[in-house]
Amino acid sequence: GINITQGEKMNHSKLTLKQLIKNIESNHFVVPNNIGRRRFIWDIIDVESLGDSIINGIPIASLVTMPSDISTSNEIQAKALISSYPASNSVTEEYLIDGFHRVRAISDIFKGTDGTFLYYFDLMALLKAKFQNFFETDNDYYKQNTGGICKAFLFRDNDRNKPRYLSAIDIQKNQFSKGIRKFFDELNSNNQLSETQMADYLDYITTVISSINQYTIPITKIASDASKNDIKRIYEKLNTPLLYQRN
Repeated sequence: GINITQGEKMNHSKLTLKQLIKNIESNHFVVPNNIGRRRFIWDIIDVESLGDSIINGIPIASLVTMPSDISTSNEIQAKALISSYPASNSVTEEYLIDGFHRVRAISDIFKGTDGTFLYYFDLMALLKAKFQNFFETDNDYYKQNTGGICKAFLFRDNDRNKPRYLSAIDIQKNQFSKGIRKFFDELNSNNQLSETQMADYLDYITTVISSINQYTIPITKIASDASKNDIKRIYEKLNTPLLYQRN
């Protein structure tokens, strides 16, 4: 990560994943386009790992933004964060100067802005991670490989339609109840669950999925009263190309 020295004018806050999605849709953030590393370079494993962090409630690094109205330099040009939401000067409020890959990956997962893959969460993997003893069974249904919880599928991949996979887009839209019921119908048909088991597993799955939109993302904002020198120093520090840096 990148350390910002104390004394530089920064404000710290948080926003939920749901709020971040709304910001993307309203073009609240745009990205300076004169930095070469702004090209999206994360691979599928990177994006899936971020999805796993979100569903497990693991914190991610802070985004860093700069209010657009305090930028007086014509050299800072901007482009849309996601091509589906073109930049518009009438709604742009902040430059996203650090965290582009995190925000872009969140949009790809929960808005479906990846042109090649769709993202799902594996409910079976989620149960296995929490209730490991229950799945010590000879039933082949429970022995299916799970790996991580967040999964990427090609648009025409039939496996993504299995009940165990819940669409991230549906989760973001709070339209996941039907998918959870379908999964538990299949789960119960393969191995009769007791009422207690069914209640425990259903409660856990519903709680975890329901909490995803409220996942909090830290955001650090350059203060509106920062001097041009402060802005220049922070901007250059965050955008210095480093071979090992994965934003």
